Amino acid sequence: MVGDRRDEDLREICRLIASGCQYAIVYEDKHYLRGRAPGELISLVEKAFADVGFDAGSLEKIPDETDAIQRALSLARKDDLVCIMSGRVDEVIQLLNEYQQK
Repeated sequence: MVGDRRDEDLREICRLIASGCQYAIVYEDKHYLRGRAPGELISLVEKAFADVGFDAGSLEKIPDETDAIQRALSLARKDDLVCIMSGRVDEVIQLLNEYQQK
């Protein structure tokens, strides 16, 4: 999620993720803070997960989007669902294609 989303929307997205996921990996793209201070978005997301009772040990913060996606894919097992929220669709598709070819 990018920085110019309303706080309540960010909290709602975190609540939805927490209600259906066992693990979450979050990142803060320093190029798309959109008016937020560095660290502000990640702090808000971390608090939103904590507020809905999401296990802090199941939340991983990774500073780089590509590294976060690669980490999520490395954790996934057969029949797992990996949800990726990114504005860089073409780049993510390329990354997924490369991962699938491994």
